[in-house]
Amino acid sequence: MKSHNSILPLAQIIALLLSISLLAGCALYSNGNFEPYSGPNEFTGQGGSKRTVDGIDIWDTGSPPQRFRILGYIFQRNLDNGSVMSVLANLDTQHEIVKQAKQAGGDAIIFEAQNSKTLGYSGNVDYYGNFDASPTTMTNSRIAVIKYLP
Repeated sequence: MKSHNSILPLAQIIALLLSISLLAGCALYSNGNFEPYSGPNEFTGQGGSKRTVDGIDIWDTGSPPQRFRILGYIFQRNLDNGSVMSVLANLDTQHEIVKQAKQAGGDAIIFEAQNSKTLGYSGNVDYYGNFDASPTTMTNSRIAVIKYLP
C-alpha cells in the first residue's frame, strides 16, 4: 500500500508536466506579429459591424465611417485541431491582438482578410469501434491596426 507522501510528489510532477505542455501548446497553436504600414495615410470607411474589447474597437466587417490612419498590420496564424490546447490558445487570440494594437498606439482594428486551410484529420476509435474524426485547420488573418483622426 502506498503512503500519502509518495503519491503527492507524483501528482505534483503530473501537474507540472501538464502545465508545461499547455504553455508549449499555446505557442504552437497561435501566433501573430505586427508590421508597420507605409503608404497613403488617411482613409474614410463606410461603416460596418463593430464591438469593443478593452477599449479597442474591433471592426469584424466594414470599416469606421470616419477618418483614420493605418498604423500597421497584425498577421495572425491559428492552428485548430479541436484539442483543449488549441481551444485555449484561440480563445486568448483576441486579447493578444488587442494588446498588440494598444502597444502600436491604435484605437481600433479592422479584420481585412482571412483564409482557412484544412491540413488533415485526426481521430480516435472508442471502445465500441466508433471512429470520431476532427479536422486540423490553419487560419491566416490580416488585421489592420488604425488610429482615429479628428
